[in-house]
Amino acid sequence: MFKILVKIGLFVSLFLPLLSHAAPKDNLSEFHLLVDKLVAAQRDFDSAALSELLHSDYVEISPAGEVDHRKEVLSFYDKSHKVKGQNSPKIEISELETKIDGKYAFVIAKETFIIPNSERKFSMRVSFTLKKTHGSWLFYNAQYTGIRP
Repeated sequence: MFKILVKIGLFVSLFLPLLSHAAPKDNLSEFHLLVDKLVAAQRDFDSAALSELLHSDYVEISPAGEVDHRKEVLSFYDKSHKVKGQNSPKIEISELETKIDGKYAFVIAKETFIIPNSERKFSMRVSFTLKKTHGSWLFYNAQYTGIRP
């Protein structure tokens, strides 16, 4: 009996930490929805919606390598900066990977931009950190990296 308990204890001690870091299925869909909301707000130049998704200390590294804080990001996505008459690209989110560690979540995704009325498309790999604040996940930082065609 003692040997069985030792084996069970050993099994639990080895594999329980691995299970605690895996994101449950419902969390995966929760984070996919959050990324979808962020992308829609960016695409539509909806700084009000974006403001609700970004943590007060949000910072991002743009594809050009520039560091932008929350204030600059919200200013960039103001409706007045949207080019009138220009159709927004369709943006597909794929290849999501999510890890959760306490009040932080790490999401890596592929964003593919499909240019309207064109065969052109390009992709970026995005790394997001979200922070759970007052019961809600907010985007804490992001880094955008272009993917070679």
